This record gives sequence, C-alpha cells and structure tokens, in this order.
Amino acid sequence: MSSGGQASRNFQYMWILRGGSTRSVEFNLIPYLTDKTLLPLLEVTDDQTVLAFAGRLTSNFREVFVDVPRYLLDRSNKFQEALRELLRAYPDPVDFLVTLKSWMNWPPLPSSGSSPFIPVASSHGNVVSPDYSDQIIMVRSLSGQFSPIAVRVAVPQLTITNIASTNNSYTSLLQQLPRNSYVLLDVPVISGYVPVAALNIREMSLRARQMGHKVFVLNAFDPFPTGHNFGPYFAFENQLEGFGDFATEPRIPLEGGGGYSTSIIKYYDHERFRIEEFRGNGYQDAENRLTASTIWQHQSSHRSNCRACLEVEHSNYQVSPAYWKQFRIEHYITCIVNDTQNLYGTVTSGPDLDPIGQDIIIRGSQTG
Repeated sequence: MSSGGQASRNFQYMWILRGGSTRSVEFNLIPYLTDKTLLPLLEVTDDQTVLAFAGRLTSNFREVFVDVPRYLLDRSNKFQEALRELLRAYPDPVDFLVTLKSWMNWPPLPSSGSSPFIPVASSHGNVVSPDYSDQIIMVRSLSGQFSPIAVRVAVPQLTITNIASTNNSYTSLLQQLPRNSYVLLDVPVISGYVPVAALNIREMSLRARQMGHKVFVLNAFDPFPTGHNFGPYFAFENQLEGFGDFATEPRIPLEGGGGYSTSIIKYYDHERFRIEEFRGNGYQDAENRLTASTIWQHQSSHRSNCRACLEVEHSNYQVSPAYWKQFRIEHYITCIVNDTQNLYGTVTSGPDLDPIGQDIIIRGSQTG
C-alpha cells in the first residue's frame, strides 16, 4: 500500500452500539464517556428502548448516527426476533428513521444548522460480491429529509475492481449521494481477508473522497479471541476521517447473550493493536494476573488518563461479568481516543503506526 497518511493528524472514533436494553453495559457506560470525542452509531434493534438510548446519546454527544441493522437477520443472534418485529411494523427502514426523528424532535446544531441525527442507509445479504441498490433507493428517500446522511456498505471479500456488478453499483451509489455525505466502509469479515480488505478500502475510499464524501472504515477488528485491530492503520494510511467498531464486542452477538467465561479478562494492548487475555480461577485471580503482567506494568502512563484502569489499580473493581465487560470497553475506547490519537501525531505512514499490521498484510498478500 502507498503511504498516504502524512496529512492525517486527527481522526474521529465511531463507537457502534446496539439499543437492546437500557440495563445493558453499553447504556450505563455512556455517561462515563462524555469527555471523549466520539461519534456513536446506534444500531436500532427494537422500538421499545430506542428513545432512551437515542436520548442518552444525544444528551452526551454532539451527533449520533442511527442505523437499522438488517444484516443481523442473516445469522442467528439474540437481537434477531426483536429486529424482525421492528421491520414488520416498518418494512421500509426509511419510514422508521423518519418516525424516530419526529419522536425525538432534535433541534438543529447551533454551529451548522444541521441535525444531530444522521440516518444510515444500510442493507444485508451478499458480502462476497455485494450489490448496493438497497442503499441507492434509501439515499433517494433520505436525502430530501435529512442533511447530512450516511451510507454503510459492505467491503467485498473479493477485489471490487474484479466484480463488475459490485464495482458499478458502488459507483452509482457515490453518484447519488449529496456532497459531504458519510461513507462507512464496513468490513464484514477481516480474518483471512486482510490483503483484499486493504486493497478494497484503498480503492473505495479514494473514489468516495474524490467525490467530496467523508469516509470511515468500520469493523476492521475482530477481537475474538485475540485479533488484530486494523482500523487505525487503514484510517491513517488512506487519510480517512476515522474508524469504528463495537469496542471489543462481537459483530454478531450470541443468542444467549455474551457467553464469556467468568475467569477471563480481555485487555486491549494499544501498542500492539490487539487483545490480550488473562485467565484465572475466577475474576480475582484473573485480575491478579493482569496487574502482574508486563503489559500492565509497561503501560502506567496510559492509566493516568483511564478511569477504568485506575479503578482496577486502586482495587475498586467488582467481581462480576458486567463489570469486566465495562472495563474492557471503556479501557479500549480510552486507548483509542488518547493513546492512538497521540500516536497519529508522531508517525508519517501506516507502516510506522502499525508495523505488525503492515507485516500481516504483506505476508497475506504473498501467501494469497
């Protein structure tokens, strides 16, 4: 990949979260993140809790992206039935987004006059060679009622320039978008497809930026069990506005909800862009292993600005799965908006930022 990140000194992090329950860790975590520069993307999975979620988000953050995640219908997961019920009431997601805007009655932002509600045109289906016609139809409906708008498009698992139908569909979509729209390049699968994703993100982001759109890459990070986070690399290398993900949560949630062992603490290593696991006989033992680790000892400067890590350092933690889920999400987001942002200002290329990620891409390209 070519070095193109010299001008990218800043980025915005897009936190994707689902409106599944007002008792969820994510809902309760929102007030702790008000000092972070975040762009939340709320995936609406039902019409029962969305008002509470959207209200809490808009009271804490300047703008909120809202999506109806139809891709969750394609695989069994704990949100599937509620989402089906929502789409039975609103078969056209545009109708729901318009209705939600009227429910919330968001006032325009004083600085720009635009709405803090940014609707997302997304779809579901084929991720090998996707067709973006659903998004084109949604854009035509949304552009007359919202400004700005966003489109969320699956990054193909084959090289886009080799798939005529997908390539042409993407070009048509970009042409339909009003200038200064958001193009969210969503990576459905990263493991095993990193070189192809790198090529497609470069090609798709270049074309979108040339047409005056703002580009983010989403979900170039599969955190399970200890995956590499390519989001910062792709955003820097391609001069994107930012990147986003589920902040260490899985893209497709399990039916039972979670499925995490109570003896595992997942800790994001911001220097190596990956998750580390600390296992023990219960959380107390796992916490002892975390705080005794070389990584923890080495990253003391991070803890001075991380509320979650300071709680652990001062033994103010709880022995519960919910606590440690909140810990890993808050710690991860703090790493991104503090440590990774600071690193952006000291490097001049993607390989300088993330040499491990660059090596994975090169080795993957060589081996097919």
